[in-house]
Amino acid sequence: MKPKLTAILLILLLAARTVACFSAPAGAEDYARYAGKWVLSGDGSTFFELFPDGSFLKYEKDAKSGAGSFKPEDTPKGLALSLFEGNMTAEFYLSADGTEMAPKYSASGETYRREADGSAFLFGAPITAKSAVLIEETTGKVLYAKNPDLRVYPASVTKVLTALVALEYLDPEENIVVGDEIDSVPWDSSKAGNQIGETVRADNLIRLLIIPSGNETACVAARAVARKVSGNPNIPYPQAEALFADLMNKKAAELGAAGSHFVNPHGYDDVNHYTTAADMAKICRAAMSVPLIREIVGEKTFEDDGAGRPQSEAPEGTPIGALWTDASGVSSKEYNIITHNELIRDASEHFYPYATGIKTGNTDLAGECLAASASKDGKSLIALAFDSPGSGRWLDAKNMFEYGFDNYSFVVVADARTALEELPVTKPRLGAPKTAPVGLLTPYIDFLKADEAGKIRRQITYDSPLVKGGQLTGPVSTDEILGKVSYDLDGKTVFEGDLAVLTDVEKRGFLSDVSYFAGAVRDNAFTAKGAPFWILGVCVCFIAANISSARKKRRKNTFSMRRGRRRRKISYRRPR
Repeated sequence: MKPKLTAILLILLLAARTVACFSAPAGAEDYARYAGKWVLSGDGSTFFELFPDGSFLKYEKDAKSGAGSFKPEDTPKGLALSLFEGNMTAEFYLSADGTEMAPKYSASGETYRREADGSAFLFGAPITAKSAVLIEETTGKVLYAKNPDLRVYPASVTKVLTALVALEYLDPEENIVVGDEIDSVPWDSSKAGNQIGETVRADNLIRLLIIPSGNETACVAARAVARKVSGNPNIPYPQAEALFADLMNKKAAELGAAGSHFVNPHGYDDVNHYTTAADMAKICRAAMSVPLIREIVGEKTFEDDGAGRPQSEAPEGTPIGALWTDASGVSSKEYNIITHNELIRDASEHFYPYATGIKTGNTDLAGECLAASASKDGKSLIALAFDSPGSGRWLDAKNMFEYGFDNYSFVVVADARTALEELPVTKPRLGAPKTAPVGLLTPYIDFLKADEAGKIRRQITYDSPLVKGGQLTGPVSTDEILGKVSYDLDGKTVFEGDLAVLTDVEKRGFLSDVSYFAGAVRDNAFTAKGAPFWILGVCVCFIAANISSARKKRRKNTFSMRRGRRRRKISYRRPR
């Protein structure tokens, strides 16, 4: 009995030591909560990869490589299964020195990264949304797309377009009085808390539209715009909504969003209210170019009076959210609201440190939707995810962002006013270059993967009558357009621009030759280069003097001979 009891005690002791070999995150939560995730030990020195079957792998941070580099201690080299971010899975190989983990399957170069806090991002992971797009903001270039032209319902992501249109007609400083239009939204709409008779400054109206996603606020904005456009201050809301929806559709068409149609300013479900991820990416890009919208979509809270009045003037004891009227008759209230966008909320489990906006959306018909933006290392990206299962929209956005940030960078493919080639000049002026540089007047800067820059092919086409047989005939002025230059990547044109001559090209003639020689003499008269000209000049003068002297002597001799003849004739003549 004693040997068995001893064995049992040893097993229990070993189990206890195994459990004690690592510390769960603060609070020592139940193991099951961390199954399938990376867990950082209490002292911050060790990471554990926990598995649902109760096993785990232990890694120590490599002091030289820092966070994100791990050294296996209690596990053999080879294949290790890594479970993270819920149900997402990936297989890894450990490198020989144990400092890197590479994916077993990497059809298109997917990479993985572990953060110091134990979180993980999978780049190139399957996106869970039915439709998704990732673009670079300044160029609009599409970096990733999944069913980009699929018709989807935008829900409250619609309000990005609503804000864009509203600010084309409303002055951010003007006051707008809320009317009965707030009663036009369905009972289960998301609301900001507007009240009839309340005064809201236009910029704060956009805040109430975006941050708490107020559907009734969208109606207030639509009616305020419709009053201005129609000239009718009493326009009924149904007419105002139709007028505003028409403005939305015209704006969408102007931005190239041809697959979209809008019937209301808030995005509540309607079969005739739809868009595509590709279209909404264009709309969001346009909206982010408006400084006020860019500022508001990144705000985490709104804690202020709707009309922008100092709260110190409110009657003592006025609670937040209660209307109060000042001496001028303006009624408004204090708001204290928080954004629905969990990517920019610090306390959210979905917080993403590089996120800057934009708008969430969720309805029965649309599912979970998200328009998100992020900036890192001078790169700004916009991601759209429509109809993601559960909370997948947050991870979809993060994975798209990390894919873009890690794989793309700005490349100056062709700088402005830099010669792309030298074009031979027909009969160039004496002393002028025999070729003329041609290039772009504006730079071509692209957002490219590391291996794409070397694959870009350039093609130049001349269509000017000044260029014949591959030669340029002057005169031609600087910046005159001679043709086109296009750049292709994988058989697709990615850029096309005007090709211009970068210098003046003058035509050669008699006067230009004279001017050249005169200038050469003038510029080199008192230099070593001018010595040949002085010698030549002296020689020419000496020869000219000798020629002149000889001519004078001949003339003198001729004159003397003629006088002698006349004298002789006179001396032989007989007198009469």
